[in-house]
Amino acid sequence: MSLKYQRRKGFTLIEFVIVLSIGSFIFLSLIHFFLYSTLELKRGQLKVRLQRIGDLCMEEMARDIRRGAWADINPSGDRIAIYGSDGGILSIFERDGAGRLLKNGVDFIDRQTITVKKLYFEPQGNGIKNTVSITMVIGEQMDPNDPTDDEE
Repeated sequence: MSLKYQRRKGFTLIEFVIVLSIGSFIFLSLIHFFLYSTLELKRGQLKVRLQRIGDLCMEEMARDIRRGAWADINPSGDRIAIYGSDGGILSIFERDGAGRLLKNGVDFIDRQTITVKKLYFEPQGNGIKNTVSITMVIGEQMDPNDPTDDEE
C-alpha cells in the first residue's frame, strides 16, 4: 500500500498573513499620502489667503502714505502717523500688543485668526516726499502656549 501525497487547493495560513500584511502596508501608505496631501493643500490655501490680506493692507497703507503731505514714524518703527497738507492727521497705522493691525485705533484686518507678527516702517531716500519702506509679516493666530508655533 502506497501513500500518495494529496495536494490541497487554496492558501495556507502563512500565505494569507503575508498577503494581508503587504496589502495593509500599501493601504496605510496611501492613507498617509492622502492625509499629507490634504494638509499641504490647506497650508497652501492659508498662505495664499494671508498673502492676499497682506497685499490689501500694504496697498491701503501705500495709498494713505501717498495722499499725505508728510509722515511721522515713531523710533521703534512700528507706528506711522500720516499728516495732510493742512497738518491734520489722515491715518495712523500701528500694531498693538495682541498682534492686530490698527488703522486709526480700529482693527484694520478685522479677522480673528490673523495676527501681524512684525510691522516696521522706515523712511527711505534723502528727503523724498512720503517714501517709506514697510515690512509686515502676517500669520495665522496661534495658541500662545503652543510650542510648535514658529514665531519669526
